[in-house]
Amino acid sequence: MHARSRFLVATLALGVGGASGAVAPARAAHNAAGLAHAAPGFQPRGDRQPPALSTFQSRHYEVAHNIDARDARAIAHHMDLVFDEYERRLSSFGTRNARRIRLYLLDSYDDYLAHLAASEVNGMGTGGIFFVRGGEAGLATYADGQTRRRMLGVLQHEGFHQFAFVRISSDLPPWVNEGLAEYFEQAVLVRTRFRIGQASRSKIERLQRAIEQGQTFSFEAMLAMGSSEWGGRVNASDPRAGTMYDQAWSMVHFLIHARNGRFASMFESYLRALSQGLQRDQAFERAFGTDDIASFEEAWREYVLELEPDPLSTVVDNLEMLTPMILELHGRAERPATVGELQEMLAASGLVIRRFDAGFVREVRASDPSLFEVPEPERQTRPIAIEPIPPRNGEPLGLEVRGLEATVRLVWRRDGEAWVGEIEFR
Repeated sequence: MHARSRFLVATLALGVGGASGAVAPARAAHNAAGLAHAAPGFQPRGDRQPPALSTFQSRHYEVAHNIDARDARAIAHHMDLVFDEYERRLSSFGTRNARRIRLYLLDSYDDYLAHLAASEVNGMGTGGIFFVRGGEAGLATYADGQTRRRMLGVLQHEGFHQFAFVRISSDLPPWVNEGLAEYFEQAVLVRTRFRIGQASRSKIERLQRAIEQGQTFSFEAMLAMGSSEWGGRVNASDPRAGTMYDQAWSMVHFLIHARNGRFASMFESYLRALSQGLQRDQAFERAFGTDDIASFEEAWREYVLELEPDPLSTVVDNLEMLTPMILELHGRAERPATVGELQEMLAASGLVIRRFDAGFVREVRASDPSLFEVPEPERQTRPIAIEPIPPRNGEPLGLEVRGLEATVRLVWRRDGEAWVGEIEFR
């Protein structure tokens, strides 16, 4: 069973003048196989019973939930499309187990913990989890306190672990299991088509810095690393644990996209060899026709150092940072009407954003002009424009970015007494 890939629920904290009250969330425990499990000494809480759940079936999932029925069906439909994408990208793998796997959509974090605890699974500190217990395989997350985009990203990540368990192998090497899960987590659904292979600015910056500082792992070490060592590094809060996830993602990205996809079919052959039970070094040599891992590592390093963030991921990164900043301005009764006014108010605000992301604390000041910069797409047919979405019901200012392969919007919805920013694609 896998807890959310990074074993961190990303959080945002606002600071003014350098102050910070941000606290890193807890990491999930691992067993010898590297899978999340009930931590030592963990006892299910006896004072909270699992919630009653309604059920229905989608094309690929048996869904159990206690959230709004329309939301549950929308999420299930999204996950059916995600599953279709897994199948399309990994079409050579047949079904080892054709049964639908349960998708649990819980309303609150407490409901989530109580439901998992009933199966003796510790979900503390996770935003979502794929678990196997007593013959049941399940995928679970919760709605309250998570944006829809973040929740779907968690499900896309954990859903790959589920797909790999059912279709490929129950014992994939952690670098490929987590690397592919991170790869699919980054995918963006626009209408009914996924934009795949996104490379966010934050990931690239962390990786390039790690390479320059000699903090990455050798390919030989990554390929040989077992689940026990991987999980041990995560549980021990190894400062390079976040690098493991970033590097695993980048190795997958390299093998799929480098040199116009030269290695993609070899990578699929590697996965197929693993599914057939070959040892990891044997699978690598059979699939890639060589045991020269050092040459692959050098080509990967050059690829990452030259890798540029794609415009879509850059815009999403920026909007995720701008969301709490705009909300803070709204709380101060500052009401920008244009993008220019928003930039001026942010520059004068003294606000700082700190986000925990893959174990790395990223700090961005509201005065940073790059929050409103977008890299030019390779094939640009329309001018890029950042436009305001005027408030209509007292909500904070929304934003719309046009001219990319998809229009990206920051919109607001009510959650009780609070405003919650959501990022959507059109």
